[in-house]
Parts: sequence; C-alpha cells; structure tokens
Amino acid sequence: MSVCLSVRFLVAVGIFCQFVRFLVILCQSFVFNLFCLLHLLRTSPLAMRLQLCFPPGLGCGLMYLPAVVTVNYWFEKNRARAVGIAVCGSGMGMMVFPPLTRYLLDEYSVSGCLIIFAGVLLNCCVFCALLRPTPAECWAGKKTHLVTNLHSGEVQELKELLPNDKVVIVDESRPAGGLRGKVRGARVWIVKQVDMDLMRQWRFWLYCLAAAFGGISSYIPHSFLPHRAETEAGIDKELAAYLISIMGFANLAGRLMSSLISDQRWLNRMIVYCCCCFVAGLSTTFSIFATHYYTFAIYAAVYGFSGGFIIALQSVVLTDIVGLEKLTAAFGLLLLLEGACVFVGPPMAGSLTDYFDGDYTWAFVVTGILMSLAGVSLLVVPVVNFVVAKKSKALKVMVVT
Repeated sequence: MSVCLSVRFLVAVGIFCQFVRFLVILCQSFVFNLFCLLHLLRTSPLAMRLQLCFPPGLGCGLMYLPAVVTVNYWFEKNRARAVGIAVCGSGMGMMVFPPLTRYLLDEYSVSGCLIIFAGVLLNCCVFCALLRPTPAECWAGKKTHLVTNLHSGEVQELKELLPNDKVVIVDESRPAGGLRGKVRGARVWIVKQVDMDLMRQWRFWLYCLAAAFGGISSYIPHSFLPHRAETEAGIDKELAAYLISIMGFANLAGRLMSSLISDQRWLNRMIVYCCCCFVAGLSTTFSIFATHYYTFAIYAAVYGFSGGFIIALQSVVLTDIVGLEKLTAAFGLLLLLEGACVFVGPPMAGSLTDYFDGDYTWAFVVTGILMSLAGVSLLVVPVVNFVVAKKSKALKVMVVT
C-alpha cells in the first residue's frame, strides 16, 4: 500500500507541468484500468504485487494533482469552500468502498473485484472531460504560441509578454558559450526553470516539513487499525472493516465542515490546519488505551474528522503561503515530498509491530507524535506572521505620531 501511495504522489510533480490537465487525468483512468485487467494474466506473487502497487499509484497520481489545482484556479473568493466540496468524494469512497470491497471479494474473488473497480475508475474519463482551463490560462496559452514565433529582434516584446521569474530568455544574437552556444538560428528560445523565488521561501519549506511528518504518519491508521482491532480486542473481521467506513464518514463530515467555515474572515486557516494535525496526532497516541469496539470507533471518528479538515485545507493553506501563481509548482513539490514519506511510514510501523511481537502500541505512539509535530512545526508560520504584523502596526503608529 505504501508503494502505491508513494508512486501516486511522486508521479504528479513532473507530469502536470508538461501536459494539459485533461490529458493527464484521461491517462490516469486508462493506466489504472489497463493494469487491473493485466492482473488477470499474473503468473507469480511478485508480478501481482507489482501490478497492484505501481500502476494504481501511477494512475491516482496522474489524477489527484490536476483535479485539486484546477479547483483552486477557478475559485478565488470561496476557494476553501470549493476545494472542501471537491475533495468530499474521497471521504465518500472511504466510507463506501471497505464494505463493498469485502462483499465483492467474497462474491467475485480478487479478479472479479478488480474488473469491477476498473469499470468504476473508467468513469473518470467522463468527469475529466468536464475540466476546462480558466480564461486567464487560455490567454496565457495564446501568448506562449505567439512567443514561439518571435525573432531575436523582438526580445523586448517577449519580456513584456512573459514574466521573467517564469522563463529564461536566451537572445541568440549574442555570442556566448554554454547554453547559448548550442542554440543555432535567429530565434528566441524559452528555457523553463525551477522557480527560485519559491525555493527561497522559508514558510514553504516549513510547510514541507509539516507535510513530511504528516506523510509518514497519515496512512498508518488506515493500514493497521482493522487488524489491530481484531488482534487486541478480538473484534470480528467484518466488523473491524467498518472502522474504516466510520473513519470515512467522519472524514466526509470534516471536509464538508471545512468547506463551510474556512472562508470566514475571522478564522485563520493555517491555525485550524495546525490544530487538526495536533488533534489527529493526540487521538492516535491515546488510541493505545482502546479496548472495546466503541472506543476504536470513537478514535476512528476523531481521526477521520480531523483528517478531513487537513486534506481539505492542504492546497488552500499552500495557496495562502506561496500565492496562486506558484501553486502548481509548490503543490507538485509538496506531493513529491509526501510521496517519499508515505513510502516510509507504513513499512516503519509494520517493522515496529514485528519488533514488539505484534504489539501495535509503539507504532501508534510514534505515529501520533509525528502527526502532532506536523501541527506544531507549521504553527511557527502564523506566530511569526502575527509578530511581524504587530511590529509593522506599531511602527506605523510611531511614524504617524
């Protein structure tokens, strides 16, 4: 599972910057369906693991980033509300699919279950056809088309059309070595580069640190909570599977609640994000005292509700930090980092559990601490913003007086 989730995030960063969102999500659906059908031809357990980990992760990675970023571009006034509603589908799926998967496995075996899932995911092609670029993006695309046909004598006009922080303009009329020496002809070439302004923002890197802690810990409860309930509390396997459904229902409620309150002016979204990370981590740490089904259900509900806020606010808080213009690059780098951390989290928890002879206590304690650190580390940003704003206000008062 960790491989699937990490590939999902790792693939998103480069692909989105090179292709249209429509084509990216369309490829996602076909990739997922192709390898679900190829699973029917598996010849060994290793081939089955590879087909069930990398291709689904690849497909989901191609879909997630474009879908979330598209919503952020279309909405400005009620962006948090729009993103919160848009990501509610994940909570709905988390609520519906665990019992549905159990039923399909019992009725149609693994192969039949995957065929049905392939058909469900194929519907993403229909939904991706509804995505449209914003008018600003369309105009930017027209400018780029004009720019590719400019000659070296029109460099000044080129600079006016495109911002210098997005491209490097190479004037071939100037003799030079290195990159310029390789360019031939009398044309202007645009070399895309990494946004160095983004790399210099300490708030963005602090947010990446929080995302790293969250990436390591966020998927561990989903992976191990049902089996932990079975082994530690003797809960029936089918009943334990409903814990993920409870988590999904609470997750859906958290995303909806986030969409309703996150656009209020009196609410600091970053502080809400930090508090939700801390609540999720604290509940995970104290879940080691759960001994009955209802206590596990309470933990699943609390973790799911706080996790719904975290997912819904992730891209919105990032937009508040880096701005809308840098959202695509920043979100791609953020998901790249999260993917690498997700690759570490569940195997780490499994290793801790095996080391302590099947005891999940330390795995969930470490998970809770890491999730709490995600909230505490990011809390530095609103504190610094408050102090800077207060000093600036005091300075203005002194100048006026």
